[in-house]
Amino acid sequence: MIQIHLDIKDKEYQAALAAGLALMNGGRREIYVHHFTDPAERKNTWQKLNLPNSLWLISADGVIADELPDRVLLMKETPTEAADECFCYQALAQIQKQITERLYAYQMVEKSLPAADETRCIYLYSPFGGIGISNLAYQLAKRLSVKHKVLLLSLDAYHTYNTEFIPFRLSEFLFYWQTLSRANVTDFCQKNGNLDILHGPHSPEDLAVLKAQSKADFLQALRPAGYTDIVFDLSSSGMEFWCRPEERYEFFFVVKRLADKWKQFAAAADFEYTVVSEEQALAEICRQLEGGKNADRILSPDH
Repeated sequence: MIQIHLDIKDKEYQAALAAGLALMNGGRREIYVHHFTDPAERKNTWQKLNLPNSLWLISADGVIADELPDRVLLMKETPTEAADECFCYQALAQIQKQITERLYAYQMVEKSLPAADETRCIYLYSPFGGIGISNLAYQLAKRLSVKHKVLLLSLDAYHTYNTEFIPFRLSEFLFYWQTLSRANVTDFCQKNGNLDILHGPHSPEDLAVLKAQSKADFLQALRPAGYTDIVFDLSSSGMEFWCRPEERYEFFFVVKRLADKWKQFAAAADFEYTVVSEEQALAEICRQLEGGKNADRILSPDH
């Protein structure tokens, strides 16, 4: 397990930061706080705990570079304009972002758990813009997360689910997944109880990484996080055919309007999908997932 060691001059802030990091990491990493009064003790402890699985967060003021541990994130008291520096008193999400980037730079990625075989994948799509697919995806994921651990994954580069600071997007996860051959999706998500949110890419061009891979390989990278459900917000991503369902635990829902775009999609779709109405989409999807009989039947390519 990765260890995060804190050695920050402001001990009250250090305690608050440790509590916040422990909450955000959900027990996946061990958090240690240190209170040194003797410089020699500090130096000895740095070297003693200079372990391959340890990252130190240390106040930058007055430290000697040659004495620092190998894996360290220096935290300055006063902000500067340097983009790659970390500062005390930043928002917790910003510090967590810096920690994650430093861990991945050191290739300190936790070993993945065995992948779940049948994580349910739910794809939401409509051939019409402005129909509210992103809001539908969020509402569905939020409802499912009441009882289960859920990932809401957006492929839409033009929408976010809130206006808060977003540490990472899908683009960063795809980058590390490609360059390191492994990445933990939970490291790149915003968390809301049982709901993890991975916001869409910075630009549609970033989806080229996905298009070059098989969907099965991508799902294999997501499943070790232990999600019961993964809700895909396809919106205007153009990824609807890449996301074609192939397993019995995959469900593809299409919100329908009567227009030429619908006819074009229906003619091109060579996979099974379920049609839901624009007005009752959430209720109909929930009934279908629960095995109810009131949602529209799953259509085959012949319909």
